Amino acid sequence: MIDKNTLMQWLREEGALYQDDNIYHAEKVFFANSVIQWCAKRKMSKNISNEELEKYFNCLRLFLKNKLDLYWDDDIINIRVLNEERSPEKKNESNSMET
Repeated sequence: MIDKNTLMQWLREEGALYQDDNIYHAEKVFFANSVIQWCAKRKMSKNISNEELEKYFNCLRLFLKNKLDLYWDDDIINIRVLNEERSPEKKNESNSMET
């Protein structure tokens, strides 16, 4: 799977994991890890292309930056756009990503 140290470093670089004195802030880390492990399993079994993998990681970055909301529905990752500049009827539009 994914090397733990590499994953932790990436999450720190993305701002998803940080330490404030003796308190660690990791609000989205567990969900992000579930998406990363899901992608890794599919990559190892060759059930996901590099292009699809790149799309998932781009969405994951946007999730960590609070631009998208990602959530699971069975084995499907759903996306909800959180951009305030969109019109009210499109603000919470949902999409699904599956392979």
